[in-house]
Amino acid sequence: MIRFVKFQDRPEILINKRKNQIHIICREISHYYRALNYAIHHMEEDEFQYQEHVCFERNGLMLDCSRNAVFTVEKVKFLIRTLAKLGMNVLMPYTEDTYEVAGNG
Repeated sequence: MIRFVKFQDRPEILINKRKNQIHIICREISHYYRALNYAIHHMEEDEFQYQEHVCFERNGLMLDCSRNAVFTVEKVKFLIRTLAKLGMNVLMPYTEDTYEVAGNG
């Protein structure tokens, strides 16, 4: 069970788990989800500690949505959840030639 979550201005993720108590210190919500994912994967352990320095302010994925690569809403939501678990905070859809703009020949 999460007992303590603290958001701070420093670019770090800290996790400290002892028995059923998990303490997480992070900078932003995407880092929280990354820390939570780590904690879930170590639930069987009585004690677990992890520290990570966050190197990028923005980190994510450019998703090709051109022509025949258009994703469903459900698939995009799945990708957003997966990116959050990885601590990523950006999703950029790339949409070359997907739609027609009137007046551009």
